[in-house]
Amino acid sequence: MEGSSIISPGKRRSSVGRSSLIEQSKNLLEYFFSQDYNDEDFSANVINNNIPGEFRSILWRVYLGILPNPHCKKDWIKETKKYRKNFESLTSEENFQNALNFYNSKLNSEVENKNYIFNLNFKFDSEFSLIKEELESYSKEYDMFKSEFLKKSFLTIYLVWRIKNNLELNENAVIFISRILGILIYSLYPSIIHLNENIDEIDATEEDMKKIFYFFNLEDYFDHDIYEIYEKLLKTSEMQNYIINFSNNCLENKLNEEIKISRNEESYLVELLDKKLCLDSDINKFSGNFIENLSFNFFFIFNKDLLQKLILKGFDIYNLVANYYLSLFFNSTKFENITYYIDNILIYSRAEDLRFLGYLILSSLLNLEEEFAELPKDEIDKFFKNFPVSRKDPKDIVGKALKIREKINKKFYKQ
Repeated sequence: MEGSSIISPGKRRSSVGRSSLIEQSKNLLEYFFSQDYNDEDFSANVINNNIPGEFRSILWRVYLGILPNPHCKKDWIKETKKYRKNFESLTSEENFQNALNFYNSKLNSEVENKNYIFNLNFKFDSEFSLIKEELESYSKEYDMFKSEFLKKSFLTIYLVWRIKNNLELNENAVIFISRILGILIYSLYPSIIHLNENIDEIDATEEDMKKIFYFFNLEDYFDHDIYEIYEKLLKTSEMQNYIINFSNNCLENKLNEEIKISRNEESYLVELLDKKLCLDSDINKFSGNFIENLSFNFFFIFNKDLLQKLILKGFDIYNLVANYYLSLFFNSTKFENITYYIDNILIYSRAEDLRFLGYLILSSLLNLEEEFAELPKDEIDKFFKNFPVSRKDPKDIVGKALKIREKINKKFYKQ
């Protein structure tokens, strides 16, 4: 994981003032627009965790294709103004504002002294109760989620997404969707710039790179920018459809069902694993969804014995992987580590969707083998419900995931 360093390694908020971090971020933005920009060199800095939080919102918009490639200042400003205007047009409607104000007052346990008249095309009360529980849970460990500003941002973004995605959501789907949003808000809050001047009025002829950097991170547009990232992320690799189908028990998983039946007879299970999972280099032979392939086919390649041991103990590896994947790693670790993991996931999202998220999950299972392999099933269940990846250095998880990615891409996803 070596590469030329654009940012001096080791510099963090604790040792460097925010003005210095903003200056570094401004230089990074300038580098993105320069002819010297090299994607491989920049990715090395991401992998080595040398990206200041102030730059992350821009970075994720780049990797998700919201800010288009090739990097062009004029196009980036134009596209940013366009999606911010679209978001503003929806949130400024009276019906939306009334719904937002009503639920925001409930979120903050305020005494309602005004009748808000609104109409939503979906039943929101049960979803709201789950959202409130989620936010209360986050705030127990992270004081930032006690902020009325951030709670309102969460509610605003969620409501916009629900209005634009009028779907039937059960409890599990709401929780997955909420946790992904919580991750984004936690991770990108350091990007906010507080200013009193009208930086949003700049146009494509602007030359002052600091003003341009401020424009992309203005506090007034925090919700707009997060929403765009949220919407794009959920559509990447059909994450949204996976969440809904899995939550409704209709995400096809034939191999998982066959393995569950066979695990009661060890000899048949061994034969099934060898027959079904020992495949040649042809991804088209895999019959399952990506989560199923990750849980069995890819796991089999890297540690057949561990996979077999878990299955024979009756441990549901498929549902563990699904819960890690569909919560964007939320259910495996802590917020402070997820930010770095998502940096690395999104490096490859343009060409590989969210496959690197899967490789991180497999890496974490292999890295933790010594801690859970010999435990009885009940203890394994308990182990994986207590954020086990927090016990490991994130760089070790990413390092192994890169090796997994290299091997699987070479074997199955030849470019």
